[in-house]
Amino acid sequence: MAKFFSEKDVNQLLTMDEAIKSLEEAFIASSKKKIINIPRNRIDIEGSNFNFMAASWEEKEIVGYKSYVAGSKGLSFHVCIYSLKDNRLLAIIEANRLGQLRTGAATGIATKFLCQKDSISMGVFGSGFQAETQIEAISNVKKITECIVYSRNLERSQQFCQKMSEKLKIPVNSTSDPEQCAVNKDVIVTITNSQEPVLKGKWLSPNTHINAAGSNVANRREIDIEAIERSDLIVVDDMNQAKIECGDLIQYKKIDSTFDWSNVCLLGDLVAKKKKIPENTITLFESQGIALEDIAIAHTLLKKSIKEDRGIYLN
Repeated sequence: MAKFFSEKDVNQLLTMDEAIKSLEEAFIASSKKKIINIPRNRIDIEGSNFNFMAASWEEKEIVGYKSYVAGSKGLSFHVCIYSLKDNRLLAIIEANRLGQLRTGAATGIATKFLCQKDSISMGVFGSGFQAETQIEAISNVKKITECIVYSRNLERSQQFCQKMSEKLKIPVNSTSDPEQCAVNKDVIVTITNSQEPVLKGKWLSPNTHINAAGSNVANRREIDIEAIERSDLIVVDDMNQAKIECGDLIQYKKIDSTFDWSNVCLLGDLVAKKKKIPENTITLFESQGIALEDIAIAHTLLKKSIKEDRGIYLN
């Protein structure tokens, strides 16, 4: 029988460390061409849109999809996992928290492999729901000595910083000046819903790593043209999905026709150590959020639930 997992189950069962480990394994499998990942498709509806994305992982004997409706009327996220042994449904998972974990975990992995320092100062653009796990994931792979957060809503940013400081036991402080989130920072995260760039390339210091994690729409950008031009290495989680969703790079290619997608690196190849990172470079990870990440973490959740007897069996 299939199991149903609520948001509460996901939150209580999964840790960030487990999410990072499951995604590392999945990215290595992807680099070995043992994964099939289907990019997100969207159906636009007045006031909302329906999103569907899927992946299979034959080594784990699973295939599944994530679907969700998002818009002014609210949000509803679900992941379904099927067995490749007998094609039966294994799990239906409420996936808002799961998505938050996987988005953070992908950033954590990119930072682990692209940032060459162990102790870092970092800046974060954005103080919403997804920003929480961005900082948490990076704190799992690096020692954060300083974290500065910029948000258009200063009061919200201050509340966010207090929450994250208490949760992670690290110094997290807000600023009203976005430049302070970038100048002399080892790691930068953009996790906003901004239509226009929030990060300017002129603020970047040598040897900075950028995680652009907020935009997965072709006509939206979080970083400006100079930030892309100064990036010595650009990395994505899935090439096919990036080509239709990564607004930062899609808009850049319209301006610079010499931009070549073949020069963009896959995160899986970094994790599998097929690609070396040159020293003293600016690196950029463009995170789109892919189905592989969802089913990988869902598989970890399902395995752990058996040991801890969690989830509701469906008749």
